[in-house]
Amino acid sequence: MRLKFGNKSLEYTQGEHPKTRVLLINDEGAMYPIYFDKEAIDKSDAELFELALEKIYQDNFPNRAEDEKFEFFNKAILEVRKETEKNREIAKTMSLSFTQFVELLEERGIVLDDEETEEVADHETIIENQEQN
Repeated sequence: MRLKFGNKSLEYTQGEHPKTRVLLINDEGAMYPIYFDKEAIDKSDAELFELALEKIYQDNFPNRAEDEKFEFFNKAILEVRKETEKNREIAKTMSLSFTQFVELLEERGIVLDDEETEEVADHETIIENQEQN
């Protein structure tokens, strides 16, 4: 059933505030009235048509919009997880490369390993203490 805009009018019912009535129709002769606040009468036919379709959508599929939001967020979370995993792999590779680089520098005597560095630092501290005494 393909709906199209039929007309709009203000409808006055006894004891109620006036409402804007939008009549949606189809080629088979079906009529689908949708009601809005009185102020909606000032909107264009195209705007009212979109609002009416949205109202039908919400009335007939109340959880669909919510489900679409959850689906959107689930996709976003999945993408973030994939990126996080990629970043972890990059960090692992960088850590391994750095370790190999430091080992190469140690082999060539450019830097000292931690134990030797601690021994040198301890030795320097002993010398400083002796000089102060």
